[in-house]
Amino acid sequence: MNAYQVVDQAEQLMQQYLDDLKTIVNIDSGTYTRSGVDRVGAYLQERFQAFGFSTRFDRQEQFGNHLIATHTGNAPAGPRILLIGHIDTVFSEGEAQRRPFAISQQNGGRIATGPGVLDMKSGVLIGMYGLHILISDQEANYKQATFICNSDEEIGSPSSKPLIQELARQADAVIVLEPGRAKGTVVSSR
Repeated sequence: MNAYQVVDQAEQLMQQYLDDLKTIVNIDSGTYTRSGVDRVGAYLQERFQAFGFSTRFDRQEQFGNHLIATHTGNAPAGPRILLIGHIDTVFSEGEAQRRPFAISQQNGGRIATGPGVLDMKSGVLIGMYGLHILISDQEANYKQATFICNSDEEIGSPSSKPLIQELARQADAVIVLEPGRAKGTVVSSR
């Protein structure tokens, strides 16, 4: 599969991706809105399973549950990859109703807006759809891909940090799906 084929597949999946993004952006999932975080997790669980992943929840008492999705690739001796994303936002309950998902034209392109679009519901879906493209084209040239969607990142990951550290120790490579900042900068630690 070459880069043009990947772009073609991504373009074919764009409407499905945007439908998924709209669905999860329109669910209030602030860190302390446990029911909303769990609704986003349940929705993503269904999507991961439809794409061939096995899934489980790391059940939590105080915050939403952490979703772990795993796919066994085509390369038994290949790398073990961990992808990290979060499904909580900084927004309070009611924000999705005040600012629902929308797409507008700006500067010659389409811009998606709504609570959590950038940080980081789009990133979670980009990772999931990227793996889906590899899997569907038999290009999953890894031993295993594990995806964790944690529920408490916006407050410093108090319940998910030990789980993320454990999963990272089992991985050969880790990809964090946080968005870049203005002017192309990134946050490397806090």
